[in-house]
Amino acid sequence: MKNEDFATAIVLFTMMLSAQVAHSQQTIAFEGIENARDMGTLVMHNGQVVRSGMLVRSGCLAKATDSDVAVLKEKYRLSDVFDFRFEAEVNAAPDRIIDGVSYTHLSTLPLYIENQLGFSKEEQQQLRKKYTTTY
Repeated sequence: MKNEDFATAIVLFTMMLSAQVAHSQQTIAFEGIENARDMGTLVMHNGQVVRSGMLVRSGCLAKATDSDVAVLKEKYRLSDVFDFRFEAEVNAAPDRIIDGVSYTHLSTLPLYIENQLGFSKEEQQQLRKKYTTTY
């Protein structure tokens, strides 16, 4: 995983945790993907608002249909998937691989542990390597 990919994943995860909803999130109806939402209208800590169609959050992509993939690629210009599920969740239901889309698995469990237990930067890097997969 490139450092900028990791940084992007952290920013997205932090953004979703710290953002406030200015308006109700728009639910996206897919055939096989559950709990999908357009995160447009999120107000960031600095007051900036996420544009509609720029950031989508959803359940896992394991059951994504061809139609779902077409919508993600055409309407939402899907280029990157950041999977924040725990390792066991990923193993139980791996995301569908989508041609031309970068996939990064970054379990939130190690991040929580790192922050709570005060690991050194070197230990944090070792954990990131252990719990992060990119393909």
